[in-house]
Amino acid sequence: PPAMVPSAPPEAMQVARQYVGAMQDGKWNEMAALMHPAALAQFRTFLASVVESDKPRATQLRQALLGVNTQAEARAMSDTAMFAAFLGASAQQDPGLLLTLKQAKTEFLGAVPEGPDTLHIVYRMTLVTNGVTVTRMDVFSVSHTALGWRGLLKGDMSAMAAELKRAVNQ
Repeated sequence: PPAMVPSAPPEAMQVARQYVGAMQDGKWNEMAALMHPAALAQFRTFLASVVESDKPRATQLRQALLGVNTQAEARAMSDTAMFAAFLGASAQQDPGLLLTLKQAKTEFLGAVPEGPDTLHIVYRMTLVTNGVTVTRMDVFSVSHTALGWRGLLKGDMSAMAAELKRAVNQ
């Protein structure tokens, strides 16, 4: 198995630092701009049931998840704008989370290569919540593109897509 390497390509590490920094600052558009175009397109397919349905529940979910009401408004969103809107809406569900993230300390530890064009960058985030110090390990995966290194989605989001489809059809 590949071992973690303490030094990854500086450009890849820079994208990871920018992404985590934008997350801590609540800069959703900056986070979305650092994502791989294929990952953004894949994310859009996960939201297809919400975007394409004309059921009343889909309208509610479009408003809650993307800040738009109609199918036309959702369809008109770029993949990048859709991802940014989703991040922003998610953050609004827990306003205290953004403050906690903003105060967190982040330490990048290294990267695990997967093939020639993909890296999994490991970092530790230490934050204080309700007076308790919490340390959390996380991974930000990137892949090399013509645009440089860009972020990938976390794990398999098919469960989220299935849950959204179920919610639309309630």
